Amino acid sequence: MRRVHASVLVAIAGALFLACGNDFVADDVPSGPYLTQDAAVGGDATTGDGGARDGSAGDGAATTCSDGSPIVAEFASCPDTPASVPAALSTSLASATRGDVISLGDAATAESTTSCFPVRVCVPASAPPMMFSDSPESPASSGVLYADVVGPGTVRIYVYHTNGGNDGIQRKFPVVVLNQGATDAHATILQKGLAGPSGTYVAVGKAAITRWLASTESAPITIPAGQRILLDSDLDALHASYTELVHGIIDVSFDAPVKVSVVSVQAGDDAASITAGLSLLPADVDHERATFVGAARVIEAEGLVAGDGIRKISLGGNETDANLKGTDAVDGATASLGGNYGVLYTLLAGVSSHASLVLVPRGGAWGGSGDVTAGEDSDGGALAFPSAIESAPADGSAVVLGRFANGANVRAHFMSAGGSSLPVHLASIPLP
Repeated sequence: MRRVHASVLVAIAGALFLACGNDFVADDVPSGPYLTQDAAVGGDATTGDGGARDGSAGDGAATTCSDGSPIVAEFASCPDTPASVPAALSTSLASATRGDVISLGDAATAESTTSCFPVRVCVPASAPPMMFSDSPESPASSGVLYADVVGPGTVRIYVYHTNGGNDGIQRKFPVVVLNQGATDAHATILQKGLAGPSGTYVAVGKAAITRWLASTESAPITIPAGQRILLDSDLDALHASYTELVHGIIDVSFDAPVKVSVVSVQAGDDAASITAGLSLLPADVDHERATFVGAARVIEAEGLVAGDGIRKISLGGNETDANLKGTDAVDGATASLGGNYGVLYTLLAGVSSHASLVLVPRGGAWGGSGDVTAGEDSDGGALAFPSAIESAPADGSAVVLGRFANGANVRAHFMSAGGSSLPVHLASIPLP
């Protein structure tokens, strides 16, 4: 599901995230009856949210973002000269609406190296761990794709798989939950976004994120003691043909420890009944499976973003937002999530002048979805970016996040779609 080029993901005027990376190479996992591993699969994901750059906050400096979450990295100095704004770019932005794709024109080269704007990066206390299942990305047989023991508490389950079997058999990738306790456990789906099956991968990613942002809490689900159940029948109903993608982002709260398994089975199979007899499929070398800590980031501007020219920050490239760290619960290997796919970003920024905020693809074609504060161009709300086409190319194009008046405070939530290429720049462009 990934197309990471040099780095991955994006944050936007208030938040961002993206989907799927791959710089962790997992060893093959042992096969065999999965039933024998029920008590063995687990392990806490490692911490490691990235160290502070340009020095940790200290000597009287702030130690938290404005929401109270602790600073894990700070970029306090931006000494380079910001890029100037060509008249043609100002004209394009003056009539653009969020979600539009515009050309940076003569400013495209300068934007790539222009000065930053100072930010601090924080991890909110509410950031959930994330079970990330993207390896093997394209299974051609039945088996367990990834599993971990989680709870009590909230976890994000990120499912991203295509059918790799060119045999005419449709496959599905449901989530099965086992309660190994002596009393009933309960699960509540807090947010859910599903999409596919389809061969247009970035479009599937955008749809899943948009639906996740707009979803509401479900009724509690009972997991009887000693039994397996299907977590979500809607995901189970998505049946992929050869090369088609099924994608799910599910935030779920458990009131007790449970074992969660993402499986590959044929469309007609009863996943809950057969999971105990499935073998664990070996990971592939190009994608990740692991449980990662803290799947949310706050990117907060330090002071108002200056209106003296084009300024930017790079996202998804292990620079501003360090790769999430975690553990493959199957074999205990440490993992790094290149691109931070599945991470919810919140951008908090004030602008000191009339300005537009844009996302500039720098690694290849990019798409995502977010919820940006109201501005001159829109009342706000959830929207796919870009809105009219699947993705924006890395050819000097920019995706408009909004136009904002002098002194406006911007809050945005955003996630980048699996299949997108990164890094992406979040740029502020002053307007007349």
